[in-house]
Amino acid sequence: MKKIIVTDMDNTLYDWVGYYAPSFLAMIDSLSEISGIGKEEIKSSFQRVHRKYHTSEYAFSIQELDVIRRQDVQLSEVEILRKYNPAILQFRKVRKQILRTFLNVESTLMSLREKGIKIFAFTDSVLFYALYRLKQLGIEHLFDGIVAIENHDVPRYMYLSGLLSDDKEHYKSSIPFQHELSYGRGKPNLDGLAVIMDYTGCNKDEMIVIGDSLYKDIRMAQQFGVMDIFAEYGVNRDPELYRELLKITHWTEDEIIEDREQRNTQVTPSLKVDCFERILDLVGE
Repeated sequence: MKKIIVTDMDNTLYDWVGYYAPSFLAMIDSLSEISGIGKEEIKSSFQRVHRKYHTSEYAFSIQELDVIRRQDVQLSEVEILRKYNPAILQFRKVRKQILRTFLNVESTLMSLREKGIKIFAFTDSVLFYALYRLKQLGIEHLFDGIVAIENHDVPRYMYLSGLLSDDKEHYKSSIPFQHELSYGRGKPNLDGLAVIMDYTGCNKDEMIVIGDSLYKDIRMAQQFGVMDIFAEYGVNRDPELYRELLKITHWTEDEIIEDREQRNTQVTPSLKVDCFERILDLVGE
């Protein structure tokens, strides 16, 4: 009987490409309309900021866009934020409309917990954004732990302006175990699985890893010596939206090439599922 499920998040629990790209493109449309700057120029500027902070989800990017700073040179960061806040609201509006878990993810997580199985997330997203996404999806309470990339600093002007609460309890997550990995130490990282095993006291034959990446999830699980399940439904992403994401991604050109090579890596999963709830049939194996 399995006691621990370690699940990837993006494209395993929900369609990350399918929600993030449309939300981001809606924000860019609004930014372009307000500023008069071309959309492709704005995308390139976002990419430079994202590469600086090693994440495509950096929440304070607009204030640092060089194309905006050159045009609104007289404005402070807070003034820029207020001027372009309609663009941020547009991102949030589209995100609220689109972001959903895959079919029966929540009910499956609940069933796993009823069986006494502990659930951990292991993601290459920055911890704060990963936790916030679980909150938005309404499934945060179903997780016992999470391993993610370490948080970046929050600009001090956000606190001084009153735009962001300095009350840490305001952003506190209900997930009891949280472990941060340094940038560049994300999946496939056996240490991430090791800390979960140490925390739970489980054995390798009691753990399952599920994810949509053959290289980052399946190969990692096999190298660590635990059961692996390939979420093959997660690879069905919209190619046009993915191309748009590459225009603003924090990945370097070398990392983009590496990602393509990884997708061609010959890794044979032990098990495959065509939907998340199918893991209920496998946890007793």
